Amino acid sequence: EARTVVLAKELTREGIFEALRHRRNYAVSNARIVLDFKINGHYMGEEIEIKEIPKIEVDVKGTDKIEEIAIIKDGDTLYSVSPMKNNAKIKYTDKSFNGKSYYYLRVIQVDKDENGNKSYAWSSPIWVKKKQ
Repeated sequence: EARTVVLAKELTREGIFEALRHRRNYAVSNARIVLDFKINGHYMGEEIEIKEIPKIEVDVKGTDKIEEIAIIKDGDTLYSVSPMKNNAKIKYTDKSFNGKSYYYLRVIQVDKDENGNKSYAWSSPIWVKKKQ
């Protein structure tokens, strides 16, 4: 069972469509995992220009123990942890930032559904570009 979570400013039709247009959403399978993923204070789905290097903040609230939280950069795992507790916060600075990248979050819980599938969550990306 998969779901999409929409981070709307208000619970109205207009608010939901505005959030979808700005890609402020994430996907979960099986469990209702809550994700908060920001880079330099900017939300998932945004395209940003920054003067400094990316400072990534993650807050995950799971429904079971979290097996892995992975920060993905340009399709490869940049950083991952295995907190093995229901809730976890991470702060990570990408010192390898080369001027243009996209980042997203992947979360895996230890629980499984009746078919043996684990619970996952994936954020929308944040596209980051160095401000000239």
